[in-house]
Amino acid sequence: MKIFETDKSKTTIFEGKVPGDFNSFLEKNNYGKFVYIIDEKVFLLHGDRIEKSFEGFSSDRLIVIPSGESSKSIKTLEHIYNRLSEINTNRDDLIVAIGGGVVGDISGFAAGTFKRGMDYVNVPTTLLAQVDSSVGGKTAINIESGKNMAGMFHHPRAVFADIAFLESLDKKVLMEGMAEIVKYACIGDESFLSYLKKINSKEFLEKNASYCVRKALLTKVKYVEIDERDKGKRMLLNFGHTIAHVSERLEGYESVSHGMAVARGMLQITRLSEKKGLTESGTSRRIEEVLLALGFKKEALGKIQINKEVLDVMRRDKKIFNASLNLVLLKRIGEAYIHRVPLEELENFFTCNERGRQ
Repeated sequence: MKIFETDKSKTTIFEGKVPGDFNSFLEKNNYGKFVYIIDEKVFLLHGDRIEKSFEGFSSDRLIVIPSGESSKSIKTLEHIYNRLSEINTNRDDLIVAIGGGVVGDISGFAAGTFKRGMDYVNVPTTLLAQVDSSVGGKTAINIESGKNMAGMFHHPRAVFADIAFLESLDKKVLMEGMAEIVKYACIGDESFLSYLKKINSKEFLEKNASYCVRKALLTKVKYVEIDERDKGKRMLLNFGHTIAHVSERLEGYESVSHGMAVARGMLQITRLSEKKGLTESGTSRRIEEVLLALGFKKEALGKIQINKEVLDVMRRDKKIFNASLNLVLLKRIGEAYIHRVPLEELENFFTCNERGRQ
């Protein structure tokens, strides 16, 4: 079922069972052949369904990449380029990315750069990818200096969010997406946060997944439509991510999940901004209550220590403009804003806890 078609990015978003909508979309578009880039674990779990049901599937045009954040690398990107060349992929062909955020990000980057650009579609199979990374056109790989540091904006022609793929996920992987869903509520929808507090991870798939996925997708699209290139309002979607990316970079992408890092990041930055009088008192407590209700463990939500190494990573953050770091803070639940911290004041901001001091 088509739920939205964006204006600027020309991305059509579908929610429901694939391959039905997927095959119908392909029939209406004049592509050559289809090249499938699939996560290794996804192919093991869903390979039979994909082979039998997805339009134009051929094992000769299949690229399987290893699961995990380490695959979002220059080495994997080069492998994809070489396979696309071997398959004799042309600009009128279509890349079909099936997997989580790693597959979507690197497939989109490959699509945007191979032969100077070709179309691709996303079939996200994790909750995190369905509610966040599959929409918005951000494609990237990780390099030694940081996460998503090499990338481009290249929008998918379509996104197919099928919650049936979520049934095979374990609780840890589901939690990653739940953290991003909490983020959407924090930055712009207080009533949605209250809704989330009433559910728990055990009943999420059975009763709430479809509503939450739809709610998150429509929220993401709203920000993308008004700020496609991430230079203004769209930056609010990075709430919690400055600290999260530091945590991932220093602890290792395979050691800490993105969702857990975002959950920590939202709590830590909000506790800090409360102490400085920049955020309404009690806001971090409300966020923590929802995270705990969804199944996050209190001991896992501890803060990272701010030291020279952490500050050095922050100084390479992608949200730095005019020698200032654009931090996303909350005035209160449902109301986010950008707080600019000059780089020379970064250490003081993160280490000084005196209320009201900037």
